[in-house]
Amino acid sequence: MNNKIVERIQKEADASDLVNLLAKMPSSDLNSLMMEVMREKTEQISPSDLMRNYTKHRFTRPANVNFLDLLTFEAQLLQQAQLSGFEPLELSPVSPLGACSIVATVNQDKVLSALRGTEVMADATNALALESTLRRRQANFPPTYTRLCTVHRHLRTPYVKPPFTAHFKIFCMVTGGRDTGSLAFEKQHLIEHIRFITTYLKNLPEVKTVRVSLKSTQSSMIFGKLYDSILTEIKGIDFIQEDIQQPYYKHLQFKVLVTINEVEYEIADGGMVDWSQKLANNHKERMVTSGIGIELLLKLCQSVRL
Repeated sequence: MNNKIVERIQKEADASDLVNLLAKMPSSDLNSLMMEVMREKTEQISPSDLMRNYTKHRFTRPANVNFLDLLTFEAQLLQQAQLSGFEPLELSPVSPLGACSIVATVNQDKVLSALRGTEVMADATNALALESTLRRRQANFPPTYTRLCTVHRHLRTPYVKPPFTAHFKIFCMVTGGRDTGSLAFEKQHLIEHIRFITTYLKNLPEVKTVRVSLKSTQSSMIFGKLYDSILTEIKGIDFIQEDIQQPYYKHLQFKVLVTINEVEYEIADGGMVDWSQKLANNHKERMVTSGIGIELLLKLCQSVRL
């Protein structure tokens, strides 16, 4: 948020603590206030204004992709995920306000916040994590695993250079479960996610090479144990090791890189997260998430056929 703009607005409103006053307001009152503001704003918009806004607004234009090709592409991937034990879900276009920033350390400025305590979907893995945790809590945290997947159009506010766009489709998977000791959950499901993604990508004729970067996100012995287990169980893939410092993933993050048209792209990533522990207030819960940039992948594959 631009602090100078906020300061100017508060000065013009003769209320130096306007932001704090609004933030402390009960959600129902703030929604009512903002709905009235939006109603009055829309009354000032003419049809020509609406047309101009649609033409120029990077959030609202259609995706530059063949719609039927994308539907077929994502349906095939969802079917493969279902065969691997993941339940496909059709998610809401919005998630609860703070779905990305509260447990996943994403700045709220990158998310299009909305009224009625919601935000436009910016990362469907967070929504799947909420659904997984809700199901597990309602079932009293069973020893069985919750495997969910989806394909969803995401919208993120920061400007990106072409060929990247403000909104795009991503395939996501989330596995939730119970800690069983000796990193058994983490090993099993990191391997499951990596194996599924790399097998899927290797079977695409346009993809010439697939390799995986395993990143240590924290200085600990846990990464080494997970790294050794992954390399022991997954064969036929080139792995590289890197060290990074970031709070999003815990202990290990993986990135999957593919070569298409002699150019290498980061097309998928995933890792361990502590979201379910925070959401359920239960330190025994465990979660692995991953995602594939399916819209970008389709465009890259189609570029080979041109």
